[in-house]
Amino acid sequence: MRVKLRGCCERLTIMKINEIKNQPWIYFVGIIMLGLAVYFKSIFYELTFLDDNVWVLDYHWYLKNVENAFKLFGRSDLLAEVFYRPLLNLLFLIDAQIYGQKVYGYHLTNILIHLLNAYLVFLLLKGLRYSVSWAYLSALIFLVHPALVSAVSWIPGRTDSLLSLFAFFSFIAFQKFCQSKKWSFGLWHLLALTAALLVKETAIGLPFFCGLYVILIRKENVFERRYCLLECIWLVIAIGWFIIRKNLTDQNDTITWMIIYQSVFNNSSAFVTYLGKIILPVNLSVLPIIKDTQIIWGCAAILMLISGIVLSKSKDYGYLIFGLLWYVLFLLPSMVVSFLFHEYRLYLPMIGIFIVLLEIVGGRQARLSRWKFVVVLLLIVVFAGMSFIRSDNYKERFAFWKSAVQTSPHSPLAHRNLGAMYFLVDDLDKAEQAFRASAKLNFKEQMVHNNLGLIYMRRGNLVSAEKEYLLEIRFNPTYDNVYYNLGLLYYMQKKFDQAVQSWKKTIALNPLYIDAYKLLAVHYYNTRNLSALSYYVNQLKMRRVDYPLQYDQLLNQQ
Repeated sequence: MRVKLRGCCERLTIMKINEIKNQPWIYFVGIIMLGLAVYFKSIFYELTFLDDNVWVLDYHWYLKNVENAFKLFGRSDLLAEVFYRPLLNLLFLIDAQIYGQKVYGYHLTNILIHLLNAYLVFLLLKGLRYSVSWAYLSALIFLVHPALVSAVSWIPGRTDSLLSLFAFFSFIAFQKFCQSKKWSFGLWHLLALTAALLVKETAIGLPFFCGLYVILIRKENVFERRYCLLECIWLVIAIGWFIIRKNLTDQNDTITWMIIYQSVFNNSSAFVTYLGKIILPVNLSVLPIIKDTQIIWGCAAILMLISGIVLSKSKDYGYLIFGLLWYVLFLLPSMVVSFLFHEYRLYLPMIGIFIVLLEIVGGRQARLSRWKFVVVLLLIVVFAGMSFIRSDNYKERFAFWKSAVQTSPHSPLAHRNLGAMYFLVDDLDKAEQAFRASAKLNFKEQMVHNNLGLIYMRRGNLVSAEKEYLLEIRFNPTYDNVYYNLGLLYYMQKKFDQAVQSWKKTIALNPLYIDAYKLLAVHYYNTRNLSALSYYVNQLKMRRVDYPLQYDQLLNQQ
């Protein structure tokens, strides 16, 4: 009787396990619990003042207007006119509608995107025929990987996590299309691909990897009729996107193919250092630069990969080639005219290395040995602890910029922006010291001379302030803030015509610079130039910016 009862219990236990495996939501619950344990505290973080202040504070007047949602698709990126990223901007607009300028909401959005992506990684790896156990453990490693902290805890890091959200979904839909031959999945694939292109330009490589998937993984003919039709649609989408992007963005003629080639060649060591940060994430920085990144960890990672591939008995070279190309080609755009190697750019390329590692450990085998499970579980715990601690570098601006200076001491940008943080709290001596350190590293560093000019102007030394502003204009002639500040200086010196000229230059460079419109309106109100006043009042009205009622009263008297 006992034997029969025991056998019955074993069968019931197996049935329960199988029931759990057939409930996808259970895996997502596990991802949510672990992800929140690591990142929940980042909801309460403040701004770092590296681009996040621009999205949350500076452009809030634009993003709070829901009517601008459709306009985002007819203009270049708000931060950089060389990009066309309307869906990224739209997500910030949605956050602005829901949360206003409350920073916690923007952090919450980042966390939610990351949780969804971890689950999509699980589905993507399952679609590549890896076992449920290995796919899920890999998704958990992705969830807590220390190199991806910036994508979650730093608000602008969502650029690559949002790109990956649509890229993962698109690739998974393509996998389903290949397996089922249903065009409903093909449609979802195309919609997600289009969405990914509207987030970041890197998505243009996704169709190429879909083709590689057919050739290397499924071992099918990419010129089959159904694939040919899809390939034609890919081409139409790519051409349409390229034309729209070309017409709406600022095409910088100085960036030639030779410059791109030289940039990629000069930055090629980043392929090695990035690899080190995936496999041995011990040389991380909130503001990484090549000069302060140790290549030794990347070299060690390469040796580990080569050894693993040679010793592995279950590897499939099709998968290995697919994974390595995924890593290299999705990372390649980050090497073009870049001096910062943000770790959030690993978000999408990292999956390629995961595929290589899964081939090394036999990830397509159904059975997961106990010792491998224990090793991976320990790795998840260690990575989770590292990410939990490391995210504190993003909790507020001084923590961020002090960490930047500490981990990238040769970065002029790190010293410059640490000085800006001191300036914002009126610690002018420490601010000047940091700006001087930045200028010592690079005398032409953008914004440094403008910031020194602000310090001198605050101290009343207008001659030195003007000298610094003019130096900034010499090295950085398209910087809108320096013309605005120079206008303030001229206005203090009662050089009104020069002040007006400087503020108009500010607006010419940045039509969204509201404070310049306001000061021009003040000037023309004081000088009773009604035609000019009327023009700038209308400009403020168009942008839904409040202004003194006296302006309307004066204009209505005429």
